[in-house]
Amino acid sequence: MWRRFLYASPASGPYAGRRLPDKARLALDLFGGIDILVQNAGITQRSLVKNTDPAVYRTLMELNYFAPVALTKAVLPPCWRRRAATS
Repeated sequence: MWRRFLYASPASGPYAGRRLPDKARLALDLFGGIDILVQNAGITQRSLVKNTDPAVYRTLMELNYFAPVALTKAVLPPCWRRRAATS
């Protein structure tokens, strides 16, 4: 039986992805584990470097890099523990 948990995080503002580990823990608590993690979020900025405020790059890195890393770090340890328990 497939159980799904969907969390749509707002992709705006700095640190928008910081809530993701909490949502991953909620899914782990609800379902007892996560079998598949799909990370499908990202934003881009089209402008010349000389015209772009550094805050734009911080937002890009937060959502495109740090949020997926934080989410993966929240999900992997329970996955490893479950696999070790069934091996």
